[in-house]
Amino acid sequence: MKRAFSMSKYLVEAGHQATIILQHHEENLKAAEIYPGIEYLYYEQGTTLSENREKRAMIKSRHDDVIVVCGNSARNFVWRFGKSRPLMVLDHPEVMSAFEEFSYLKRCFEYLREWIELFLFDGHLAVSRYIERRLQKRLNLLHLNAEVLYSPFAAEEDLKSWNPVAAKSIREQYGKKMVLYLGSFFAAYGFYEILHAAARLRQVRNDFVIVMAGAGPELEGGQAFIAENDLQETVSFPGFLSGETMKNYLHAAHAFICPLADTVRDWARSPGKIYMYAATRHPIVTCKIGEAADTLGEAGFYYEQGDVDSLANQISLTLDRDDSPVEGIDYERLFSKSRTKEFLAWLHESFGL
Repeated sequence: MKRAFSMSKYLVEAGHQATIILQHHEENLKAAEIYPGIEYLYYEQGTTLSENREKRAMIKSRHDDVIVVCGNSARNFVWRFGKSRPLMVLDHPEVMSAFEEFSYLKRCFEYLREWIELFLFDGHLAVSRYIERRLQKRLNLLHLNAEVLYSPFAAEEDLKSWNPVAAKSIREQYGKKMVLYLGSFFAAYGFYEILHAAARLRQVRNDFVIVMAGAGPELEGGQAFIAENDLQETVSFPGFLSGETMKNYLHAAHAFICPLADTVRDWARSPGKIYMYAATRHPIVTCKIGEAADTLGEAGFYYEQGDVDSLANQISLTLDRDDSPVEGIDYERLFSKSRTKEFLAWLHESFGL
């Protein structure tokens, strides 16, 4: 939905009409107020079949040129509309057949659907190089002529502006170089790797604080770890950050952490926080996996997945830097406006629109 809102905003700025079909929900109604100039059509929450039926009825009653389906899930399962149908484009944000938490039968269903949808769409948006290669290989195997655009997620343009006074105040509050993690607190997301790395690094230096902003089921376990290892001055849990507060924290940070795992799921996805982090031009500690490596290139501070000492060493390297911007990244391409321009150019070059 973040991609749909931000791209629609720039489509309207470019002189196009943009419509978003979304669930009638309080959060969506609030988000719609932030993005004026876009047409919104709401459907009611229901079963997969009832939601699909309602969405298709809305689409068939219109004369749109392009339909972009935001996410390849069963609830978004649509098909061709006959000779006068609009151009159909599917956005692939992840590979759901790789979700280990799904049952075997559910993963088989998702795998089958991933092949069927290749016949239903004229174009595909791939949020990662992994998905791009996967789609192209399968389309070639099936001798299908659908077009694929590599289009990762992006940062919002408003990240370019922030409150320097508020950011300075945040730095003064912690009194040390701040290393920021934004996200959910799950063991599988590297939560405890970060805590153990903080404990290791604390043994040799005391000029940093790791700020872990977010929430999740491991919070209580993390608080216990901090108490057991006397890390109260080294790790901070400020809670969930949003809006201007989050933006100021991003620009106050000296460096960032983005753990990744060597799995199909992480190779395939486009971690939105990478683009938010990179937009500040501060160093990012992550793994050389998927879109993190493709986005940061040689400018990333890479550690070996699961290796706490490697993570601590890379954090230490960022602490030894001054506040000068990280070089070697095409920063403009990280933002939604650039992604939207690339999307429009692709529509024109591939489909003559």
